[in-house]
Amino acid sequence: MVLGGTGRGRLPASLSTDALREVWRGSRDASATPGAPGIDGIRAPQFASDLADNIKRVRQEIRADSYRFNRLRLARVLKESGGYRILAIPTVRDRLVQRAILRHLEANQRFEPSSAISYGFAKQRTLADAQRAALGLRNSRPWVLKCDIVRFFDRIPRSHLKELIRKKVGWKVIARLLCRAVDSELQLRTSEDLELATENGVQVGVGLRQGMPVSPMLSNLLLKRFDERLGKLGIVAIRYADDIAVFTDSRDAAKVALNAIQAGLAELELEVPDLLDGGKTSISGPTDVAEFLGVEIRRKGETYKLCAPARKLEKIEAAMAAMVQVQQCIADKRNIGQVVRALDSFTIGHAASMAVLEDGGDFMARLEACKQRQLRALLVNLLGTKVVGSLGPDHLAILGVEAFK
Repeated sequence: MVLGGTGRGRLPASLSTDALREVWRGSRDASATPGAPGIDGIRAPQFASDLADNIKRVRQEIRADSYRFNRLRLARVLKESGGYRILAIPTVRDRLVQRAILRHLEANQRFEPSSAISYGFAKQRTLADAQRAALGLRNSRPWVLKCDIVRFFDRIPRSHLKELIRKKVGWKVIARLLCRAVDSELQLRTSEDLELATENGVQVGVGLRQGMPVSPMLSNLLLKRFDERLGKLGIVAIRYADDIAVFTDSRDAAKVALNAIQAGLAELELEVPDLLDGGKTSISGPTDVAEFLGVEIRRKGETYKLCAPARKLEKIEAAMAAMVQVQQCIADKRNIGQVVRALDSFTIGHAASMAVLEDGGDFMARLEACKQRQLRALLVNLLGTKVVGSLGPDHLAILGVEAFK
């Protein structure tokens, strides 16, 4: 089904001056903690100071079909497992346009990019909803097939995606803008940037860059037909972005589901690993612990419960320790305030993933203690043990090491 009209000779209401102002007011960039600047160096407050003229220029360029998305600024995000993944940061004005496109698509009930089994980036569905759904399914189907799509975002075939956009989005101006966003590339300024991109499997002309507002929605649009095919085959599954869990009554049924998943993804030039000992693709029997979306689904008596993985806190603290190394802070150009914010963001993300646990309060208290230990370690490395030891609770609270009493 095609969304909207032809869009010839006029812009949709979603790209009117008033609509763009409304999108801006509702965005993070208009908040007290705006997003980072893109390659042009323009920050959100600077863009907002001349908002009327900026919106006018955006509309003029879109109407003239001359609007082009800038290259994306490369930012490094520390992975819990070590190393870095890439985040691609658009310019402030490109974020505004992409958010307006999303608003346009969300306003039409006929356009639904997510399937019944998709929980990641889906409207009114959260990570906790996916974790609870997985628990419920395992209580009725105890065998679990777990697999991840290999380098999903970085291997998305753009031709497939743009073909879908042209079929599903009737306003040609919206479809053209989306296709141009799909073709956005990173700006690689240094040999270090190029090395990091290569290590992460980023190739020019392939993939959908993570960090663009439209990327999550487009990834679901690409996989919607794949998801629906699994349902037609009677495969009971949950997909959260590139993470897939299938719940069955037997090992043989799990293997059949894996074959169907591999066949369906091959049509999209994507893949999941084969079933190998110790590999990322695994099958868990009724008494085995199955880990999915950061939590364990563990058998307790006659039922299953959601539990924190045994070494979860240890791995999180090791990642925090890497973030607060003085040389790492220098390399990342982070001051103490930025380190505190990065650790807070890291903590909040993991706290959200553990919110469904029965002992979630205890986990979060220990998580906060990990953060405070690592901040104190950074201060000791900078100032010395004696100086840090002389600071009172209020002084440590100002530095973010402790909470104010």
